[in-house]
Formats: sequence, C-alpha cells, structure tokens
Amino acid sequence: MQFVAVLDSAVDQWSWSDTTLAERRDGSGQSLNAIALNALAAGTVTITASRQGVTGHATLVIRKPEPGEAWEAIDLGSLVGGASGMATAIGDNGIVVGTIDSADAPNASWSFMYKDGAIHKLPATGRFETPARISPTGRILGIVNDTTDRLVIWDTPDAAPRRFGGHDGIATIVGINERGEVLLTTRSDSSPYSSRAVLWRQNIRVDLGDLSDSTVANPSTSASAWNNRGQIVGASYVRTVTHTDGLAPTFVQHPFLWENGIMRDLGVLASRPCTQVATPGDCGSAVAADINASGVIVGYADGADGKKRAVIWENGVIRDLGVDPGHNTWASAINDRGQVLVFSEGYGQVFLWENGQLQSTTLMSGRVLGPNGEVVGTWCPSMGADPGDCTLYIWQAGRMTALGPGAPIALNAHGEIVGWRECCSHKRPMLWRLSTAP
Repeated sequence: MQFVAVLDSAVDQWSWSDTTLAERRDGSGQSLNAIALNALAAGTVTITASRQGVTGHATLVIRKPEPGEAWEAIDLGSLVGGASGMATAIGDNGIVVGTIDSADAPNASWSFMYKDGAIHKLPATGRFETPARISPTGRILGIVNDTTDRLVIWDTPDAAPRRFGGHDGIATIVGINERGEVLLTTRSDSSPYSSRAVLWRQNIRVDLGDLSDSTVANPSTSASAWNNRGQIVGASYVRTVTHTDGLAPTFVQHPFLWENGIMRDLGVLASRPCTQVATPGDCGSAVAADINASGVIVGYADGADGKKRAVIWENGVIRDLGVDPGHNTWASAINDRGQVLVFSEGYGQVFLWENGQLQSTTLMSGRVLGPNGEVVGTWCPSMGADPGDCTLYIWQAGRMTALGPGAPIALNAHGEIVGWRECCSHKRPMLWRLSTAP
C-alpha cells in the first residue's frame, strides 16, 4: 500500500513519526511539494510538512487489507507470449479487447479478446484492425486502415469483422451504443483541416452540423460524449477573429447540445473582449466535455479573468464549480450520480466535485471516473517523469490503493481496469481487478 501527500507549494522538509510503519518511496530531495510513502505495517503515522518555520500535520492510519480487497495485475501479453501491446476497452461483461505484437512474426500485430482467463485472436479482414470500444450488447467497434481509416465492427467475438462507413479520417471514436449507433469525430485529410461530428445510424451517415457564422471558412465540430437519451455534446467553431497585429486568427468555439437533429449553443461563462482587432467582439469560448444520463453537462469555459474554469450546465444554465479560483481548471467527466472529475493547474492534481463539496484525490492524472465515484489515475515522482516510474492508483471515498506501475485507459461498472504497463522499453496490455481469492 502507498500513500501520497501533495501541497500547492514546495516545503523545506517532510518527516513522519514512525519509520517502521512507513518508508519514503522516492529518493528525491526534501524540498518538494509531494511525498510518497510505502506502508510497511499496520499502525498510525503522523506526517509533518515544514516550510519557513511553519508546520502542518496529517494523520495516516494504515490498516491490514480485508479479505477480498487485494488487487491482481494480469499481464495479458504473457498469456500468449507476446511482447508489446495495449488493452483498449473493457465491457461490463468482463470482455477485454486490445492489440498485441506477435511473438513469432516481427512487425506483425493482431487484435485480441480476453475473458475468464482465456485469450484469443479476433477474426481479421486481412489488414490490421484496432478494437476501440465495446457496446452494451457485446459488439466490438474498431478501426481498420484501408488507405484511410475506416470503421469495423465485430458483431460477436467469433464473427468476421465488417467494414462500414465512409473514408472519413477518424480523429476520435466516442462510442457505440446498444442500438449499434456509432458516434465519432472525423478529420479532413488535407489542408485546410477541419473536423466533423458524425453519427452513424443504420448505416446512414448523419453530420451533426455546426454553429459557425460566415467568418469561419472551414466549419469544425467535435463530439465529446453522449448518453442513452440520444443527447450529444461537444464544441463547434462559431466565428473566426482576425487580429490587426499579424498574429494567427482566433477560432472562437462554443459548447453544443445536439438532440433530435437540432444543435443548440449552450453559451459561455463570461464575455472576453477580443484584443488587437479592428472590430470589437467577444472571444469567450467554452467546451462541453461530458454528459450523464440525466442530461447534466460538464466542461470548461473562459472566466472573466481569462482563466479556464471548470463548469457545469444544468437545465440550460452554466455555472462555475468554484474549484481553485485564480488558476486554470477543467471538468472532464461526470457520472450518473452527479460526481464530477476536475483537474486544477494550480494544485497540479485531480479533484472529485459533488454537490458543491470538493475532495482531493492527490492524483496528478485522473484519467477515468467510475459510476460509484472511483477515480483511476497515476501519480508520478515529478512532472514529465518516465511512464515506467509512475504508479497507477484507484481512489474512492478518500481511500487510495496503489496498483503498481501502469496507465489506465478504461474502467467498467464492476471496477475492473484495463490499460498498459511500461516494461522493457515497450508496453504490456494489462487488466487490474480485485482478487477473487479468499
């Protein structure tokens, strides 16, 4: 077990009361704003941070894990003797998909499916496919490169994949729902570049449209998330602002909600006057990043001070979540309980916001928010650290559990995590889950 403490400024010295119960994990100097401790035995430890004669204390209670609380890390590549790879998605039924390099043929890779201890190749089209999402009904959505990227679906793990869609370049796949509808953002293949939010429904391509006025030469829209009600959120360019000082133009983007074929501008948090322009205008921008089953939306928007602010839209009204005023903050995810994942640039860490209350996860990178308030992310000894030196954690209700080195990609409803682990100068596809052993 490991414990991480993070402050918003450097300290002169860290200390803790009992070195038989905890030891420092990193070997760096003492004038840092963070400390990581390895738990050695059960007991109570007092941690002290000192800075310019001022001290602060925190009490750490180390307890023995209860039966069934142990996590296991499964290297999926080792099951087939593969070298490098990555797990890319996990369904609520426990199916894991990803890609792995062949141990027998150099420069050859294949897509895999794993469940209940067994791993096998997914049928291929003759070109290399990358599985990316799993629908609630078990369909697997991926990408195949055929001159340009195209979509491919495995209707079952044993069925040959079928290609569909056009030859749009694929920027981001949002997901595939229980009806087999696919939401993604496409990109143009040549300059001038632009993006489009596209919904594939019954093999018919639906372009969600845009909010652009006549100043935007290449209208662009990006989809970020959707829910089972068919509501889609993202961002779209609304205008292009040309500056008089010769600098590149500003592309002002607004958040949108798309529903029943209609795209609605959600508006921004505050007006931000454009600078160095011939005609006064508003350059205030915002982005909608996620939406939950109730239609509550989160994202970020320019504040009155010019900083990015984590925001929430409820019933069409935008408001600042109030996290770390004076610094850039972003809300990246919301679950159906209304819990919001927020990153603060000032603190350099991730918070969980709920009903106006804020809890620090002490994670430097919170990649995934679970349905019950789980936050999965990493803590590294320093910014820009080698990925192999970073530790994967799961945080919930104030409790952090270290899962060893690794990086998360996805989490299912049962708390199972997939991603990759840096090993021997390459990545290994990984699954982390609670052990079923007594």
